[in-house]
Amino acid sequence: MSLDDAVLAFKREDLPIDWLDDIVVAHLGEGCFKNAINKVHSFFKIRNKIENDDVYKQPIPYILIKDFNGMFACYPRNGNENRLHGLWSVGVGGHVDEIDRVENNYETILAGAYRELQEETFGYIPAEMPLQFLGIINEEKTKVGHTHIGVVFLVQLKQGQNIMPKQELTGLQWCYAKELGSLELWSQLALKLVQ
Repeated sequence: MSLDDAVLAFKREDLPIDWLDDIVVAHLGEGCFKNAINKVHSFFKIRNKIENDDVYKQPIPYILIKDFNGMFACYPRNGNENRLHGLWSVGVGGHVDEIDRVENNYETILAGAYRELQEETFGYIPAEMPLQFLGIINEEKTKVGHTHIGVVFLVQLKQGQNIMPKQELTGLQWCYAKELGSLELWSQLALKLVQ
């Protein structure tokens, strides 16, 4: 994705106020989140123009991948987001592109989640594999967090299933949550949704 591509965004003022506290880990039911997010007016804005504009919050599908033994896929950050390099992540995902647009905001975010999974795992996670919605995370402490909001999903691999990571996931390892250290803040928050 280029910084000149259009990404999904919401005006901060249009989102529920309790989603925007300094630190948010919200276990929301999928129906509750759908109803709320589908009422919010959405925009597709050029990423470069809004990446540091706190008028907008860009939703990021943030997908945790758990294997049959209860271990999470984790990897050192070395992709496009330079602000996160040197930290470990358990979240796979990224911006929702205009090509993901479907009939409503929730389905558009879900389409973006599936596209990101396909792109980052060479399609090893089938498009029809269910994604379990866990909730949302938000933090206002970092520059990344100030303009993004995480929509957290879990994909549970079955016995014998594995993934083939792309370059952005180089160094991928399987770890139990209690073994993970030096995690980016979003990963710390997202793991609270599965514990």
